[in-house]
Amino acid sequence: MHTVELGAKTSIPSDQSGATENRNGIVVYEWNAWNDFLFPAIFPESRRLRASIGQDYQEVLASLQPTDRHIVFHICLTNSSKIPGGRHQLIEHCRVRGISVLNGHVIDISKRWVQAACQHCGLPSTFADRDGRTDELLIVKTNSNYGGESELTLTVSERAFLQINKLNGEVSADAQSYKIYKRCELTEQVWSDENLVVERFVTNHNNIFFRVYVLYHAVVVEAAVSYPFVKRMCDGMPRSIFFFQNFRAVELYPSLDALRLPGLPADLISSVRRFCKHVSLEFGTIDMVMDDAGTVFIVDVNTTPFWDRTNADFIPDFLRTSSLP
Repeated sequence: MHTVELGAKTSIPSDQSGATENRNGIVVYEWNAWNDFLFPAIFPESRRLRASIGQDYQEVLASLQPTDRHIVFHICLTNSSKIPGGRHQLIEHCRVRGISVLNGHVIDISKRWVQAACQHCGLPSTFADRDGRTDELLIVKTNSNYGGESELTLTVSERAFLQINKLNGEVSADAQSYKIYKRCELTEQVWSDENLVVERFVTNHNNIFFRVYVLYHAVVVEAAVSYPFVKRMCDGMPRSIFFFQNFRAVELYPSLDALRLPGLPADLISSVRRFCKHVSLEFGTIDMVMDDAGTVFIVDVNTTPFWDRTNADFIPDFLRTSSLP
């Protein structure tokens, strides 16, 4: 193990659109994801490039500057494949210019996509089948990320452009209305609703869950205790925090171990590494749950994680130590 020395941040106004010198060469191509979001907290001196629905890749190319060295896709939507139009052409033009692209190929973070990706790369999945024990507990969620909260802010014409006809089902209207059911309580309407997803309800008797922060080879894992069945990382939760560089443990902040855990589940870090490689996730958060046998499951992926935590600056500070390509 080794110790990583954290770099200091340079504080500048975050709501800037290129007038301020872009000292780290990072451009954040964002939609609805700037103030109080994690990536700008890691690199507050980055140049903000606002995206718009219906924008073409050539407009984005024209906004790039000679000093730009990295561009981050930071679109707060479940499916961002159409932002901008010609997204793949933009990525290729950036490659030719020598500009690295973060999360350029992650265009769908829906619940169904997450579980399908887990299956494709050989990880445990929470997908539930219609057939099974009638008394097994299942959770019904919106297929959209965080209940489609960002999609609800779209205008009618923007939804039409993005081909969003309906956001959620009647059973789960938003992320606050997820509920637990026995399999025998679910109707065919729920199973067949493309806006909903039915997953196995995975939990453990200690009510421990995990949030993983990823920025290339810098990884932070928070293990926390939460008693509600929908787990959310909030201030004040008892937690243990683990740091990794190149997926190897780093000794840092030894006092951040309120849970006194003997360690992380055996497959957690290898699962994160395999998943990120499979889907080309270079930045974001991954929420994971665990059963009593110690098996971990990925249940949520967010490429534009919110950041309103107090007294936790060490997380963006550590992620900042990651060397961007």
